[in-house]
Amino acid sequence: MNGVRSRILSCGFKGWRNIILRLDNHCYPCRMTITKADLAAAIVAQTDLHTALAAECVQHILNGMVDALVQGEKVEIRGFGSFRIRQRDPYDGRNPSTGEPVAVPPRRVANFTPGKELNGGVR
Repeated sequence: MNGVRSRILSCGFKGWRNIILRLDNHCYPCRMTITKADLAAAIVAQTDLHTALAAECVQHILNGMVDALVQGEKVEIRGFGSFRIRQRDPYDGRNPSTGEPVAVPPRRVANFTPGKELNGGVR
């Protein structure tokens, strides 16, 4: 993608509201959430791709990540972090309304571990 290098930088305030997505020399201040449309817009700003094609690229990447996780594979993006599926053991919980004990069954959950660059840029 034309040598696009991304970094996440903090702008000196605490909290996710103040994280900036930086692609080369363009900064994109983030709201609480970065959407697929925001990622596609960042790609469009750095390349010659049309918005629809950039959005399709983002969707294909995310679909590939989901497919790999469903198959039990680990998804690692160097410098950003890694995703994996973990098995949670069953446990005895409590119904918050009544206080009655409830058996919570085992389940699979997605887990994200941030990479070194992400931890360094956010802190």
